[in-house]
Amino acid sequence: TGRQFAAKNADAIFTHSNSLEETKAFYADVKSRAADEGRDPSSVRIFPGISPIVADTEEEAEKKYREFAELIPIENAVTYLARFFDDYD
Repeated sequence: TGRQFAAKNADAIFTHSNSLEETKAFYADVKSRAADEGRDPSSVRIFPGISPIVADTEEEAEKKYREFAELIPIENAVTYLARFFDDYD
């Protein structure tokens, strides 16, 4: 798998996840695989991609997020989600 290849060979991994829990699980998995490959887990750097939305208040940030989400055509959103369901439509 890509994770196994990265754990064995990579110095740095750029990744994206949809939640903090998913990010933590990815981190733990890759570090564990690196150790299993005989590597020092700290030698594998993991850089999670983030897309922060900054505003003065949480309500304003939520509003900005909703405005941003409305810019994405529904067809694109469905295509993106289909990846998680074996492209079932």
